[in-house]
Amino acid sequence: MNVLVIGAAGKTGRQVVDQAVAAGHSVTAFVRDSAQYNAPPNVRVLTGDATDQTTMSDATAGQDAVIDTVVGKTP
Repeated sequence: MNVLVIGAAGKTGRQVVDQAVAAGHSVTAFVRDSAQYNAPPNVRVLTGDATDQTTMSDATAGQDAVIDTVVGKTP
């Protein structure tokens, strides 16, 4: 299964990526800054703004599942 994890660099996102890889899925990690993300082996990394509709449309193409681990800020 192709799995996209949005917010993969965060604490929860890292756990989700690790579990998806361990389960044998093909994982794409979506992060804001790839320089600050140490991807596990065989994980594809996409960098961008998760609030940008075009970026997210491109990132979700071909995925069987999308897991969003981004936590919004409260006012």
